[in-house]
Amino acid sequence: ALMTLPYELQVMQRIKTDAPRTKLLVVGTVASTMPDAFAGVDCVVLKGEPEQLIPKFDEVLNADTQRVDIGTVQATFEVG
Repeated sequence: ALMTLPYELQVMQRIKTDAPRTKLLVVGTVASTMPDAFAGVDCVVLKGEPEQLIPKFDEVLNADTQRVDIGTVQATFEVG
């Protein structure tokens, strides 16, 4: 959340200090719209909707970049 972003970044830094092998994934509105806010943290910033993470989980965990586009949910239904 935007209001708690500074605190969240501190907690993420502490997690990486205490458990450096931990893979941190960040998803949500702030991650999608302000990915640069996480530039100083060893994490993967996901752009898109959290529902899209499960089918792309292995891809995300093996990403060699800090930003990964996981996509959005596409409605596939007919009206009428």
